[in-house]
Amino acid sequence: MICPSTYCFSHVPIFQNLKPEEFEKISKMITRHVFKRGEHILLAGDIKKSLFIIRKGQVKIVKLLPNGQEQIVRISGAGDFFGDTTLFNNLPLTTNVEAIEETHICMINGDELKQLLAQNPNILFKILQEMSMRIDAIEENISEICHCDVEARVASFLVKHHDEAGTQPITMSKKDIASYLGTTRESISRKLSDFQRAGFIKIERNNIYIENIEGLNELHQSNLFRV
Repeated sequence: MICPSTYCFSHVPIFQNLKPEEFEKISKMITRHVFKRGEHILLAGDIKKSLFIIRKGQVKIVKLLPNGQEQIVRISGAGDFFGDTTLFNNLPLTTNVEAIEETHICMINGDELKQLLAQNPNILFKILQEMSMRIDAIEENISEICHCDVEARVASFLVKHHDEAGTQPITMSKKDIASYLGTTRESISRKLSDFQRAGFIKIERNNIYIENIEGLNELHQSNLFRV
């Protein structure tokens, strides 16, 4: 399905400040796809020369470990993109990409995108900026896993979600949160229960709603780098 020009990418950071005729050109390159919760969008080993832009929903980027376990390395939401690792080289994908909830994806063919980047280097610079910010976020998460206790990690995760998504609930499963934060599902369950009793969050139908962001932020800061 072809997307209307204002439907997919008008608020995507890498495409901001384009001219109307450039928006029109991109709109003709984009096709729209909808993935159900739990559905794989990409699998390790794939070589798909396309850029995938999230219009709505969330995906998890999952690394398969040698022992068969999964490690979530990144969570991406509306306005973010993925597929760039195979787009700019000939190596197969080393991670799975799975929809956390119903997710609407706008996909741009890689060859067409490269032609667009050649004509609009400012888009390429924005892609590089976004990729740099991802690396910083991954390094920060690794640092917290190594140096912070579980309570601080969970508090940090909730604060970051609020900063990025506002009042939108967290729909990730406890298993996925545990994988992302480098701990066990049991530990996540205990901490979320503690936070709910303290009035920091509310859990309804497996969705997590943040009720006291100031308290969570204070808790995170007071426990930072305490192991």
